[in-house]
Amino acid sequence: MTSVKLLPRNMTAARVERRAVGNPVTTRLEAGVGNCFPGLEFDIRNLDRRFYPHLSFDILRTSLILAASDPDAAKNAGLAAAEVQKYQDLRDDLISLPGSWAFTITGLSGDFLGYGPLTLDLVASPLQPADSATRPSDDWAAIRLLRPGTTVTITLSLTRTVSTDPTPTPTIKSSVPLTFSGPRAAYLDADGALAAMFEAGELTQSLCSPWTHDFRDCNCGYWASNHPDIVQPALPEGVAADDPGWSPWVQWQRFNRDTATPPSAADASGGSLREIDYFEINDRWQSLDIVLDGREVRGAYAASAHTPAPLPAAELERHLRYAAGVELGVMLEYLSAVFSLNTLATDAVTRADALAAQAELLRVAIGEMKHLREVNGILRTLHIQSGSGAAFVPALGAATLLPGGTRGDGSAVPQRPIRFRRLEKSVMQEFVDIEAPSLTVDGVYTRILDTFVASGQEELSAVVGSIRADGAEHYQTFRLIQEWLDRHADQADYLLTLSDPPATNAQHLALQTRYVNVLTLLASGYANGPVTGGADIRSARAAMLGATGVRQACEDVAAAGFLVKFDTPSDPRFTPVAPP
Repeated sequence: MTSVKLLPRNMTAARVERRAVGNPVTTRLEAGVGNCFPGLEFDIRNLDRRFYPHLSFDILRTSLILAASDPDAAKNAGLAAAEVQKYQDLRDDLISLPGSWAFTITGLSGDFLGYGPLTLDLVASPLQPADSATRPSDDWAAIRLLRPGTTVTITLSLTRTVSTDPTPTPTIKSSVPLTFSGPRAAYLDADGALAAMFEAGELTQSLCSPWTHDFRDCNCGYWASNHPDIVQPALPEGVAADDPGWSPWVQWQRFNRDTATPPSAADASGGSLREIDYFEINDRWQSLDIVLDGREVRGAYAASAHTPAPLPAAELERHLRYAAGVELGVMLEYLSAVFSLNTLATDAVTRADALAAQAELLRVAIGEMKHLREVNGILRTLHIQSGSGAAFVPALGAATLLPGGTRGDGSAVPQRPIRFRRLEKSVMQEFVDIEAPSLTVDGVYTRILDTFVASGQEELSAVVGSIRADGAEHYQTFRLIQEWLDRHADQADYLLTLSDPPATNAQHLALQTRYVNVLTLLASGYANGPVTGGADIRSARAAMLGATGVRQACEDVAAAGFLVKFDTPSDPRFTPVAPP
């Protein structure tokens, strides 16, 4: 099996062991699901369930059901005795209330963001998405839009939740609708921490628990690194990793773990075989295999050896400037490919794949822009450390040649010049090779990282490690894009028909002007540093977007039937940089 490079994704792991054997890439904070998909680290509805002081609600799309009442908190808040008694009665009634009955918010008044003051009758006129032009589209949207600090009035009524249940109306204290009026509750205290009203574990209580067997049927998808749905099965002794019989993707939680014969491939739903059930998993959890690079591994993992090779001090800057040139070069190639995809394809599947590929490729290109800034930050730090009185000159020239390397199978990836092309399948493979761990872009940083580690520059080591770890993520992203596009037999289905733009083409010339403008702003911003140069860096970001931005210019070029290409600027500050 091809060895897999595991990159440390958190500072502690990086300090303890640079290779951090076995440490998954998702352990780095910026790779956490909460940063990739904001909101998934907790259920945001659990904030809104406490929108009204001293009450909490279970949020359904069509109703807000009372879950708890806290008369002690109401008393401590200084409410009048009659109000405190209402909270007390509700708590007493909740204890004795039959399961087919509940207290539901039937009336809601307040100041709603985007709508202004409204009084909503949630019984006579239930909220519907079709009404969203004049009022919130559903109950959750309504309470989320209540302006902080404004007065909210709610009416609680006893309702039957199961219409077919013959249970008679219960005899309780709160048998008539109750009205409460008070300030919309704040989720944060004066120090910016979560308010004391939230209990431990409350924000995640409605999520599946990935550290237990709740993930068995959750179909979340975003736990894939820790609890994969499908994998390639563990290889028997003597079977090659590329054996077609052992290459299909199968269920990770399959009941039969035998390797005498290959297990059946998962079907479109992810299943086909019996899985370990909820009770069995308590006894057999240890039989679920470790997965590396999509393949179950049952033997001992042998970390690949790395012999550090720090750079001489005189060569470090040259390597860093070349690294910046590589980041800029691949970013330009990716941008060119982004605008070659036909996101208006007639076929729905093709259109969806093209849109997804464009979005992910653009995200990676933005990642390379961040790397360009980070490398320039390293260069500026080293310049300051040198004590030179000269002005710092940023690295903003694209590489004359992108780096090469050797794949795991021993085949070579040669150096090559920057080329602007449509995202054909051969080009997609080149992009996969560019980002592959220990290859091309990743390999450029190996000796740079060795140098900072050897010199004890921990912060700079962390920055370089972060760039390399991002590269591993880019590699996985490109493999996904490749998978999406490879299922289309004719690449013409998802590609635009584009030709090289004439040198005098107006759209092409407009793109070059805007591109040089961005580089000029970055040159000033990077030279002056993040504080003094911050305004120029922000302006450079703004110059990428909008009607007069680089992105719009790229779209205009593609709309005119031409390939997006970036000419080498004549400004000496942006002279291409050769490999060291």
